[in-house]
Amino acid sequence: MRKKDEIIWIMPAIFIFIILFMIKFCTPKVNQKYVIEKITRENLELFVNMKGTVVANNVTKIGLDVNLSVDDVYYKAGDFVKKGDVIVKFSDYQKNELNEKRMLLVIKNRELRNLEKQKELGADVSQKIQELRGEISGLEIEIKDEMRNTRLVQRSVRSPFDAYIVKINAVKGGITNKNEPILILAKREDLKIVSESVKSEKVKNLNIGNVAKISIFRRENKKLEKKKHLKN
Repeated sequence: MRKKDEIIWIMPAIFIFIILFMIKFCTPKVNQKYVIEKITRENLELFVNMKGTVVANNVTKIGLDVNLSVDDVYYKAGDFVKKGDVIVKFSDYQKNELNEKRMLLVIKNRELRNLEKQKELGADVSQKIQELRGEISGLEIEIKDEMRNTRLVQRSVRSPFDAYIVKINAVKGGITNKNEPILILAKREDLKIVSESVKSEKVKNLNIGNVAKISIFRRENKKLEKKKHLKN
């Protein structure tokens, strides 16, 4: 009987010990410590000398219907131009020639009227009148053609959009050729750079999968930039 009483008194202590044991080892720890490593972003600059050529996939050609005298050329091949920039300006000599022919036509018509009056008075001027009428008719045709061309011709060539000049067929003081485009333009997104292969030892600090920002410098120190995903 005495042993049973002792067991009864020990049981609560054992029960409490079991509960404390479960609380100790079965309850999730809420104050666990985590080590956070600082991630840094590094900029790596590599300078590699290599040969490359800029090639235009799509180009826009601008031409003229008539031959014009070039007064000035403000850009050269390879330059970047903004929309609306004047690239080539033409001289106004065609307009001056047209005015001179108009004045000559007025003089010829005045001479014709005088000859017709002389003929009415009995003078033998029929041959002169016939020749003068031929000259007047020729002048009228020339003036009509030049007036039509003048309305079609612009006094300058402007860039229709932001672009690089691929080729320009105009020289200051020269005359344009209506059979070839005066200007060939390409948008920035239509350009690509074809270059030679880069040796692996020159880019040993770069890994496949990295994203690199590549800047290409020309001799004139003009720069093109693009992002490239490195692959095999």
